[in-house]
Amino acid sequence: AQKMGWGKFQFLWWYLRSEKLKQESVEVQIEVEELKTSIDLFAKGIKRDLEEVTEGNFEKVKNDIVWRGKEFLFTQVQPTLENVEKLDWKGEKDKSKERMDSLSKA
Repeated sequence: AQKMGWGKFQFLWWYLRSEKLKQESVEVQIEVEELKTSIDLFAKGIKRDLEEVTEGNFEKVKNDIVWRGKEFLFTQVQPTLENVEKLDWKGEKDKSKERMDSLSKA
């Protein structure tokens, strides 16, 4: 997420849950819906890994999660974000940024 930029990641997260999604192109809608499913599966996988952590395998589990997390961001999240950014937002980015700024100050 660092290379992609935390603000862009937060924007994508907001977009995934916004009503704006319903108004956009079908292809991007499908891609975003698939990403939402992938995020859920990814989170379940991490939860399962964490449930199996012991003192002896902690480093291995941690490294596996970090590696999979980076791979997930660059192979699934970032390409979807790039497609979302190509859409015509008509000021939506500014509204989102204001929302994110106010949330981060809260």
